[in-house]
Amino acid sequence: MTWRRVGRTFTLKVRSGPQRKGKQQRRTMLRYFFPPDFRIPKDDVNGMTAEELVAFPLKEYFQQYELGLQSLCNSYQSRADAKAKAVEEKSSNAETKLKEADAEAEDQHRLSAAESAGGKDIDINTDDELDAYIEDLLTKGD
Repeated sequence: MTWRRVGRTFTLKVRSGPQRKGKQQRRTMLRYFFPPDFRIPKDDVNGMTAEELVAFPLKEYFQQYELGLQSLCNSYQSRADAKAKAVEEKSSNAETKLKEADAEAEDQHRLSAAESAGGKDIDINTDDELDAYIEDLLTKGD
């Protein structure tokens, strides 16, 4: 309970427990969700009177908070998308290298089979040369 002078008279201002608690809860809520770069400094909330807390621009406050939250979510989504794309590219590159290695192993297997069937050393540099050599072996075998 406090006395406040209004003009020539004094008035008694009674602060009840629930009113004090409500004011403190409102301050805590405002500080907790405080958007960056809000036009009212965060530290000013601590010293606001009940009237100032009631007059606080909540609509603007929560609009700015929501914009900041959306921006944060968008940045997380962009990072996740970029990481997913990088993983997809690595996976695609690995798949391409695997196919190339499989094709090379198949060529080596075919070359080895052709060499053992012909019984001589051969020099083959391209798939076309290998195919022609194998075709030649097959036609000679008939």
